[in-house]
Amino acid sequence: MERERPPYRPSGLDVVVDAVDRGRVWPPLAYALLAALLVGLVHLVAMADGSLAWGTLSRPLVGFAVWPAYVLAAKAFVRATARRAVEDLCPALTCDAAEVERIRYRLTTQPLGASLGFGAAFVPVSLPSTFLDPHYVASTGLFTSPVATALQAAILLVSLWLTGAAGYGIVHVVRVIADVYERHLRFDALAPQNLFALANLAVRAALAVLLMQYVFVGANPEVIGSRGGGARLDLAMGGRGPAAAGLGSAPAAGRLGRAAGGAAVVRVSRPARCWPQGRPRPGPPRPGAR
Repeated sequence: MERERPPYRPSGLDVVVDAVDRGRVWPPLAYALLAALLVGLVHLVAMADGSLAWGTLSRPLVGFAVWPAYVLAAKAFVRATARRAVEDLCPALTCDAAEVERIRYRLTTQPLGASLGFGAAFVPVSLPSTFLDPHYVASTGLFTSPVATALQAAILLVSLWLTGAAGYGIVHVVRVIADVYERHLRFDALAPQNLFALANLAVRAALAVLLMQYVFVGANPEVIGSRGGGARLDLAMGGRGPAAAGLGSAPAAGRLGRAAGGAAVVRVSRPARCWPQGRPRPGPPRPGAR
């Protein structure tokens, strides 16, 4: 029996992840080795050009170098979760075996054309907010020599393209989930847990994206101090970053302090322009006043 032709060609991300899955090395170990190789190469170049002392580990360079390996590992994690979700969902599906295979393919593989387009569009959109900001570049120690610039620019462009393509992959998975729930699911009151399989897939895909944001911010705390950094961090944290709290938008917008127990405390003071003009500010309450 001739095998049915896939509905579309797989993206480059899927081709790479498939190759790793078929390889002799355990996939998580393969991604860890890739991250270690990139971290070592970036640090070796930085130490050779004198921008980094020998034997020093730079947190921004580590976060920068592991970026492509993380995106590939996150893609592999979402694909594996999707495969398990289809297996758990089979009893609740109303379609035939051929349609189940098409659903499995759509959940684990994203289209080539759209992935290329989103990846290419993500590069110019992301560059101005971070890696073309001279304040950010100076604080993270990137692009310190011609050799470092060539190597880091190549890693950066690949990482941005992978991120854009993987971001589209999440959108693609969510659309397929919505289509499956609408067209192919049969509710069984005796086995409602089958309906949660795709919900778990959506949650884990969202967690993979969220973790990437926090890894970037954790490895690059300088993003807060560079121009516009508060707004970028606020966007990365879903509107709950320092820009939303007033930090980063004005020099006097916030103060960071330390409590007695050592925990970080944020004290936000409103800028003067936030108070209506022409009205006196209320002073501290007088003793005995009600």
